[in-house]
Amino acid sequence: MKNFFKEWVFPMAAVFLLALLIQRFIFFHVLVPTGSMIPTINEGDRMLVLREHFPDKLKTGDVVVFKIWPDGEETLYVKRLIGTPGDQVSIENGIVSVNGKVLEESYIKRPDNYTGDFSVPEGKYFFLGDNRGDSKDSRYPEVGFIDEEHILAKAGLRFWPLNNLGLIK
Repeated sequence: MKNFFKEWVFPMAAVFLLALLIQRFIFFHVLVPTGSMIPTINEGDRMLVLREHFPDKLKTGDVVVFKIWPDGEETLYVKRLIGTPGDQVSIENGIVSVNGKVLEESYIKRPDNYTGDFSVPEGKYFFLGDNRGDSKDSRYPEVGFIDEEHILAKAGLRFWPLNNLGLIK
């Protein structure tokens, strides 16, 4: 019985503890709930994401996972970071400018004709989906600006479906 614990129980407990620590502090799994990031990420895609412990290191264009509570229930969103604290975001007929500079957004396949201006407050971030015509994002009050502490991770590796295996850009 002593050998059983030494050879099986203790190693399995160590592996379980290590997996738990990795999931809690380094990586976690995300199932993409909507098509708001098409064509970059499709509804139903599964990704491993890298926990973001320093949101101030994120830059415009990064794909990020954050949480909000639109209906009182925590919901994970996957969107593209557009504006960081202090930025001025301007959208004119779907063309996005940050601090007066037009963004090159080759990942947008179907732009919409939205127009609006946003001043990103300190400690907050502004996100848009790549599928702008079908995305609930920071343009809308139910999402709005995202608090720094609600940012969970930067998108990493899409592992499902296998034919789309690769890093998210």
